[in-house]
Amino acid sequence: TCNLGNVSAATSATIAIVVTPTQAGQITNSAMAAGNETDPTPCNNTTQVTTTVNAAPPPPANADLAVSKTAAPNPVVVGNNLTYTVNVTNNGPTDPATGVTMTDTLPAGVTFVSATPSQGAACTQAGVTVTCNLGNVSAATSATIAIVVTPTQAGQITNSAMAAGNETDPTPANNTAQVTTTVNAAPPPVNAPPVASGGGLGGCTLGHTGRPDPVLPMLILLSMLTLWRRKSETS
Repeated sequence: TCNLGNVSAATSATIAIVVTPTQAGQITNSAMAAGNETDPTPCNNTTQVTTTVNAAPPPPANADLAVSKTAAPNPVVVGNNLTYTVNVTNNGPTDPATGVTMTDTLPAGVTFVSATPSQGAACTQAGVTVTCNLGNVSAATSATIAIVVTPTQAGQITNSAMAAGNETDPTPANNTAQVTTTVNAAPPPVNAPPVASGGGLGGCTLGHTGRPDPVLPMLILLSMLTLWRRKSETS
């Protein structure tokens, strides 16, 4: 109810009424006016308007994709395989997250061997980039990718991976993960011990071949004793 007081002839008073619809459908609002004087045309004292209320659009789909990764073994030796394990988890709320893709950037100083996803299409590799199309990832579950490389030089190497999907990610900070690995140089090759040549004391052949150094003195002593014994038997 609005008490408008006096309204001059040929003028109007205006009232703005604001409401918030709470359900979809057709709603009709009516209003009427009256004053102290007799109204000669009461039929226009009332008016109404009908409004269509549409349902609110659904909120945008959100899926929080989180990436984690590990490297094993760490440290690794040059020339041995190193496996990166990448986990892409859908923390929801959208179930499932659709069109999920994982992109991994290989570090310098490694040779790509393979990339195996737990779901989706086969991974592809182009240069230093490995791409895996994982498809849909259900809420509270993870897709895993095993990426195998071979380090070719010693030092520290860092590998990074990121994930994205069709839905808006409310927490983009956890879409990327990286891991640093220590690569040790390969140990030098071990040389085989030398083999003793023929001949020996008094032109006789010693009854042994080359052995690691700690064993040689004992073998030489035994050989000398054997030689002395033979000479004693012939004298």
